[in-house]
Amino acid sequence: MRLRLIADVPVGVMLSGGIDSSLVTAMAARLAGRVKTFTISFPGHGSYDEAPYARAVADHFATDHTVLEGEAATVDLLPQLARQYDEPLADSSMVPTYLVSRLIRRQANVALGGDGADELFGGYPHHSWIQSQARVRALIPAPVGRALRPAATALLPVGMRGRNYLVGLTGDRAFAVSQFNQFFDPATRHRLLAPLGADTPERFKASLGPPSGTPLQQATAIDFRSYLVDDILAKVDRASMLTSLEVRAPWLDPAIIELAFAHVPDRLRATPHERKILPRRLAARLLPPSLDLTRKQGFSLPLAAWFKGEWGSFFRDTLLGGHAVRNIAAGEIATSTAITGTPAVRSGQLVKATATIAGAQISATLVAAQGGELGAVIRVVNRESRRQLRARIVAEGSVEVIYE
Repeated sequence: MRLRLIADVPVGVMLSGGIDSSLVTAMAARLAGRVKTFTISFPGHGSYDEAPYARAVADHFATDHTVLEGEAATVDLLPQLARQYDEPLADSSMVPTYLVSRLIRRQANVALGGDGADELFGGYPHHSWIQSQARVRALIPAPVGRALRPAATALLPVGMRGRNYLVGLTGDRAFAVSQFNQFFDPATRHRLLAPLGADTPERFKASLGPPSGTPLQQATAIDFRSYLVDDILAKVDRASMLTSLEVRAPWLDPAIIELAFAHVPDRLRATPHERKILPRRLAARLLPPSLDLTRKQGFSLPLAAWFKGEWGSFFRDTLLGGHAVRNIAAGEIATSTAITGTPAVRSGQLVKATATIAGAQISATLVAAQGGELGAVIRVVNRESRRQLRARIVAEGSVEVIYE
């Protein structure tokens, strides 16, 4: 921590009110005296509002504390963040991370964050249930295990709670550890994308963990080398750099990394019933007694509530607008209609294209790449992207785009 506080410019702390950033605040206050802390608040959104917890920590250590109300997060931020991130990143906390970075930059040039502790000391829910799953797997007879995976894959829909747990009860342990938080299994990916090979992403993730390690050692190593690097640190770095703020991660000091992976036993990291055990014990000694040490929230958004307002309108217009026929990726969205007749579409003719997406009719003008009579399936081309689509002729000069 002493090294992370060295700077010839003002330094602040990103304080969410959770254990990790609170311990960073505790150590910074111990070494530097009165420090500046910053948090973001979502008044009226219950568990998403971290401000009361952050305030308790700030008061306990007498920091110079500043709170930003997150209601200022309008949809105008989203195109700006999309340009900054430059690639898909399924982490909505990029928004509060950017907002709190912008707030800190008004008063400091450097900020300390709490990232890394979960990956080092077993702070995620799956760090507990991957261990209980391993115990259950050891009790399942091999024939039952071989039948369980295809049955769970076929009978349970993708995204259903518990599906990944059941699928992970079969096969080798490396596969189970690597697929616990996946959204799309191989069969679903095959329908959405070009074939990637059997279980290729899962096998890649499995290769990131120690082959002979315990389930917890494998899971934390995989998270450390994938989720932490490709999501958490990328999110914070790009959001903070947009405001010219440097964010440092004291938990990722090489000495702490070596301590966690080489010297702390599983029983002090996570068990089937408890997580991040060693940091919680330290927190019980240093943090306010009133602070709930079992909470895990961090900078999160009340998305369900926000999607009922202008955020919902923004995404609806973006995803279901007229440009969607030309740009949306292939999926099972529009279906064919039984039609007969003789009106034809000529090759090279401009055609009015329609598609039904999420119950909404959208349209665009494309070019017929080939001719055909009413009811025939033909190829149409987006003149801008040159991408070819399949469409069914539903009237003279009109087609229905088919995604499959």
